Amino acid sequence: MLYCQKCKAMIINDDRCRNCGYKKIREIRDNDPVYLATKNFIFAGMLEDILEKNKIPYMTKGGFRVAILGRTGMSGNTAFFVPYGAYQKSKELIKDYFGGEE
Repeated sequence: MLYCQKCKAMIINDDRCRNCGYKKIREIRDNDPVYLATKNFIFAGMLEDILEKNKIPYMTKGGFRVAILGRTGMSGNTAFFVPYGAYQKSKELIKDYFGGEE
């Protein structure tokens, strides 16, 4: 499995990233962050809880916090990234909690 450091994509049998065209791809390492899923503001909080309860480190991109009438919440879509070494377990958790495939 190969890896694009620019967009954090996993690449299979290619000489460049299909997402961004980056040419400097390399073998993937267990601690490389890889894209897991994108969730809307309601499900993003649920996924954060699931990952934290299972002690899976993660990063997020996108989404933003809003304050309306004194309440704070999430809005927009949030992309989640996990270390490659935790990717398979994370996908299984998503399937168990949210059903179906991403």
